[in-house]
Amino acid sequence: MATLQDTFMQQLRETFAAEAKEHLHAISNGLLALENGPGETGMDVVLAEMFRAAHSLKGAARAVGLEEVATLAHHLESILGLVRSGALP
Repeated sequence: MATLQDTFMQQLRETFAAEAKEHLHAISNGLLALENGPGETGMDVVLAEMFRAAHSLKGAARAVGLEEVATLAHHLESILGLVRSGALP
């Protein structure tokens, strides 16, 4: 029999899965925009959106105990931060 905590974690992971799809979609769209030229949106806006999505993915992954996903999102967030600051072209 599942405990209340088990049920809560299952619901949390289901919510994470739905949110992760949205964050990954935003990151993927950002990469495509950068590849094709960000156009009117501008590179700064695209990078900021990607950074936010990586940051949110990192926090959500940590909340459900998916440390590998959180670590990967953290590395992506760090790289995007370097690009945004101009330290990495």
